[in-house]
Amino acid sequence: MYNIKVEQTNQKKAALAIAQSLPNFFSKSGLMTLEKDLAEHELYGAFIDNDLLGFITLRKTDLAALEISWLAVLSNWQGQGIGSKLVKESLMAFATQGYKICYVKTLAETVVDPGYDKTRSFYKKLGFYTLEIISPYPGWTKDNPCQILAAALPLK
Repeated sequence: MYNIKVEQTNQKKAALAIAQSLPNFFSKSGLMTLEKDLAEHELYGAFIDNDLLGFITLRKTDLAALEISWLAVLSNWQGQGIGSKLVKESLMAFATQGYKICYVKTLAETVVDPGYDKTRSFYKKLGFYTLEIISPYPGWTKDNPCQILAAALPLK
């Protein structure tokens, strides 16, 4: 078993490189937005020694609420609990600071997409519930309805 640690990090270039290695989830415009968000959002990484395996970015939206803006794990490390560990441990850090709720936006289940089916199932297993589906969502194309999922903190 590997000793994977989750901690806040400044490894923005390494996080961007992980996203670039996942073209099925990060389009060219998505990568441009991620690069901007890496400068403004909180970045946590999952590490073995000093090697970044995955990352999560979080945006404080209120004194008690935050949004998961991005989450990615290197493809050869997916399915090993790293994404769950990133979400749980980074959100626990915010829960101890008084944050009460976290939400995430993803492609809605009204669109058939096996990759995003897995994404929504992942969040639901962690205790997130659908709040609503918005189509069109401001800033998203009309063919990409937005599903907003939220969970109370701390996660159970």
